[in-house]
Amino acid sequence: MRNRHLMLLVSILLATFLVAGCGSTRSLTKGETDQSNAISMKIAEAEGMEKGAKICAPKELAAAKANLDGARHEATENWETAQPYFVTADQSADVVLAKTKACQPPVVKYSADPATITAGQCSTLTWSSRNVQKAEIDQDVGAVAASGSKQVCPTQTTAYILTATGTGGTVSETATVTVKAPPPPPPPPKAVAPVVAPVVAPKRADVTLRVNFDTNKYTIRPVDLAELQKATEFLKQHPDAKIHVVGYTDSRGSAKHNQKLSENRAESVKKYLVGEAIAPEKITSEGKGAADPVGDNKTKEGQFLNRRVEIREVK
Repeated sequence: MRNRHLMLLVSILLATFLVAGCGSTRSLTKGETDQSNAISMKIAEAEGMEKGAKICAPKELAAAKANLDGARHEATENWETAQPYFVTADQSADVVLAKTKACQPPVVKYSADPATITAGQCSTLTWSSRNVQKAEIDQDVGAVAASGSKQVCPTQTTAYILTATGTGGTVSETATVTVKAPPPPPPPPKAVAPVVAPVVAPKRADVTLRVNFDTNKYTIRPVDLAELQKATEFLKQHPDAKIHVVGYTDSRGSAKHNQKLSENRAESVKKYLVGEAIAPEKITSEGKGAADPVGDNKTKEGQFLNRRVEIREVK
């Protein structure tokens, strides 16, 4: 009888210990906490990029978060070995981070210095980029490194287009080198006529000036200020003259967008001339969208020529 009671007591104590062990949890070790934080930082980095993981890798992001939550949970169970779960969570965080990095669009900075030269001089093209696998410059420059510089010596005003391509897409930037024409030779001396004839005022030549714009912008480029000064000087020299400013775009974009963009370009030129003390009533402006192209819209050079504002004298 005594042995039976003893066995019953041992069974009750064993059952009590088993129930207590199954219902208890433990805290994460310092190593497990450090692993969890490192994985969380990878996921946060992927979510915080310009194009975050929610856009570039939504399924992988959800899997990485679920794996991390699972690893944290398993680490609190006394009977589980949590390390394999943290390894899986870390690998899934690497996947979402790599896919999100590959999704980032190229970022390019590009300029020409000096932007204006005289015939026979050279300018230096300088560029830097991120998220770029391949870069090239037209005008026979060819393939270039993702960042660098190149000296060019054009004989006439030239737009150099840099095209950068990465896994996240392709972007193009333009740097224009303006070549100033040499001054004209002095006119020959006038012959003295033996007979004084009535002087007839010469007919004023038609005035048509043109400035160009960067893609989807209506900000006046510094290289075009000299052309706008010609319009300012003309109006000051001829107080009775009036001009009409017409804005255009290339063929990319919707008709509604291009119409508004062309109007903004014409208005930018008008505001500049008014700022140069030209009376606003002497200037009219309008936008014509992608109408009347002067270049081939299938090429970058033609698109650049079509992104313009023309200044014409009103007869």
